[in-house]
Amino acid sequence: MKITNSDQDPFSIRADAHAILVQDEHQLTRSGEKANSFLKGNLKKELNSTKFQVRKRSTLVYYTGMDSPARIICVAIKKEDPYSNALREAAFTAVRTACSHGLTTLVLAFDPLKDAETQAVAEGALLASYQYLRYKTSQEKNPGLSTVTIVTRKLQPDALRIAEVNYRAASLVKDLVNEPPDSLTPSKFAKEAEKIGQQNNLKWRVFSPDELEKMGAFAFLSVGQGSKEQGRMVHLTYEPKKKSKLHVALVGKGITFDSGGLSLKPEKAMEHMKSDMAGAATALACVRAAAELQLSIKVTALLMTTENMPGGGANRPGDVVRSMNGKTIEITNTDAEGRLALADGLTYVQTLKPDYIIDIATLTGAQVVGLGRLIGGVMGNNEDFVQEVTKAAKESGETLWPLPLFEPYREMIKSDIADIRNASGIPEAGTIQAGLFLSEFVEHPRWVHLDIAGPAWQERDSGVYGKAASGFVVRCLLKLLSSLAKAQ
Repeated sequence: MKITNSDQDPFSIRADAHAILVQDEHQLTRSGEKANSFLKGNLKKELNSTKFQVRKRSTLVYYTGMDSPARIICVAIKKEDPYSNALREAAFTAVRTACSHGLTTLVLAFDPLKDAETQAVAEGALLASYQYLRYKTSQEKNPGLSTVTIVTRKLQPDALRIAEVNYRAASLVKDLVNEPPDSLTPSKFAKEAEKIGQQNNLKWRVFSPDELEKMGAFAFLSVGQGSKEQGRMVHLTYEPKKKSKLHVALVGKGITFDSGGLSLKPEKAMEHMKSDMAGAATALACVRAAAELQLSIKVTALLMTTENMPGGGANRPGDVVRSMNGKTIEITNTDAEGRLALADGLTYVQTLKPDYIIDIATLTGAQVVGLGRLIGGVMGNNEDFVQEVTKAAKESGETLWPLPLFEPYREMIKSDIADIRNASGIPEAGTIQAGLFLSEFVEHPRWVHLDIAGPAWQERDSGVYGKAASGFVVRCLLKLLSSLAKAQ
C-alpha cells in the first residue's frame, strides 16, 4: 500500500472514498464541515437520523450518489491527550472499513496539524494493511488499498518516513512471532537476524553453543538442554557514521517455543508459546529501524534465542546452574526459563559498556493477570530512566505501568542451597519477583526491564495491535531511541 501526503483540498482528490472524523454531538472537523457543506447538510442529517454513536471504532459509510466523492466514511473519535493516539486508531478503522468494502483508494481528511499527528495517522493506516498469509493455501488475501492519501495543511514527508519505518519494524516483529515454531527454530532465528544484519550494514556475530560454553553462559545454555537444538546468542550493532556519545543496548528474550520444560504447561497455555521470542524480535526490529532512521546513537541488540523442551537432558527442578557472572541459580521451576536466558545476556551486554540497557521479555504470567493484554510492566534501577521510557510509551500511543523493585520481596528468591532460585513458588508479586531476579545480574548502567507477556500476543482483534502477534512496544522503543539521540 502506498501512503502519500497532500496539502490540496481533500475533495479535489479523486478517490473511492474520503474519510472524515465525527466527534461528540456529531461535531465535525474542518474537512468534515466542508464535506457536509458540499453535500448540502445531508451528511449531518444522516448522522442524526441514524443516531450515530461516537464510540471507539464506530463508522458510518455515506453514499453520495456522485462520482467523487462517491462515499464518505465517517469515523468516530474522542479527543484524547495526546490526540495523536486517537488519530492512529481512527486511521486504522477507516482503512479497515475501506478494505471491507473492496475499495482501492482512500483519502484521510483528518486535519492533523502536528508532525506527530500526521505520523500517527500514517501508522494507523499502515498497520491496518498488515496480513500474515504465508501458510494459507486458499486465496483469502484481501487486495486492500493501493493508495492512501493523508491531507494536511502542509506537506510532512519526515512524518511519513518515520511512520513507514515504525510500521516495517512492527511488521517484522509480527512476522517473526506469527511464524510457526517448527519453522523458526533458534538456529533459523539466528540466520534471519544474520541476514538482516548483512542487509542493513550492521555489525553482527552469532555465538555458537561451544563459544557460549567457553564464556560460562551455563544459565542460558541450560534452557535448551531438552531440545534437539541448542541456543544461540546473536549480537548486532548499529553505529552511526559520526561517533556517538551514547550507547543503548536492547536485550531480548528469544524462546522460540516454550513448553515449560519438565514443569510442563497445560495444553491451552502452550498453544501460542511460539510468541515467547517476541522480546528478541522486538530488539532485532529496533536495531534495524535505528539503521534505517540513521539515528545518531549507537544501538546494540542481543538476542537470547533458544527453545524450552522436556527432553531427556532438560533442566530438572532441583538442579543448580552457574551463570556467566558466577552466581549460582537453583532451578525450582523449569517454566521460569526466560530469566535464566536473560541473566547471561545481561551479564554479557555489560561488557560492551552501554549507557542504557533495556531488556524486553514475555516473562511472567503474573503480568498478564495484573495488567492484561494492553499494558506492559516496566521496572528498573533508575527512576528517571523508568519515567523516560514510560513517557516515550505514552507519546507513541502505548501503555507501560511502572512497578517497584521492592527490596523486601528479594527474600522470596533466596535459595537454601544456591545464591538465588529462579522461582519462589510464592503466588504473590510474580512480575516484581522476576524483575528482582534480573536485577541480580545488572551492576552498573541504567537498566529497565519490560515485561510484555500479555501485550505481545492478542487473543482477539485489538485495534492497531490486530490479532495474534501485536508488535507491542516497538513504537515506544523507537520513540525513546530518537529522543535520546536528539538529547545527547
